[in-house]
Order: sequence, then C-alpha cells, then structure tokens
Amino acid sequence: MKYLIHPRVIVCFYLLLIFTQIADTFSSDLTLTTQWIVAIVRVAPLLLLYRAISNETPRLLIWLCFLLLGYFVGATLGSFSPASTLWDFAALACCVILFNSAMFRARALAIADQAESSNHKD
Repeated sequence: MKYLIHPRVIVCFYLLLIFTQIADTFSSDLTLTTQWIVAIVRVAPLLLLYRAISNETPRLLIWLCFLLLGYFVGATLGSFSPASTLWDFAALACCVILFNSAMFRARALAIADQAESSNHKD
C-alpha cells in the first residue's frame, strides 16, 4: 500500500495519462491543426492541476480525483466503443491507478496533518 501512495508513482501515472491523451489525439484522422487544438483542450485541465502533485496538499489531490472522474468516463466510453484503441485502455488503467493513488495519498496526508495538529495542542 505504501508504494501505491508514493509521490513518484503519482507523478509517473500522471505523466503517462497526459501521454495517452496526446497519443490518442494524434492517432486520430483529424487534420494536424485540429489535432493540436484537441490535444491542448484534453491536456490543459491536467496541466492546471500539476500543483496538486508538486505541493501534495490533500485539498488539491482531492480536486485531482474529481478531475480524473471525467477522464475515467471518457476512457471508459472510448474503451467500449467499436473503434477503441490501445490508448483508450491505457488511459483507463492510468485513471484508475492515479485516482486510487491520489485518493489514498490525500487521506494519508490528512491523517498526518491531523496527528501533527493534535500533537501541537498537547
């Protein structure tokens, strides 16, 4: 369990999710200009929450979990569509692992903060 909530695991799967979004976009049959626009739209919300990973505050990790729910829905719909690709399944796996890692890491940080604040009160 402690390896699942390690910050490096969260960073690795976060970057892998960004890569799967970009790879899935550029493997489509869109024009190059459209591919760039779609890639930016798909990756921008993840990049906005990069601070959640670098600062490791429970509140930002919870927001990352909320954001990952949308990516999970998109990856699930893509995985079960007739035109599914390997990138859809990779994104689905990344969303599940990253969600669980961020959720457990936020819980562990909240417990550590609570224990630290109770020690200071004594």
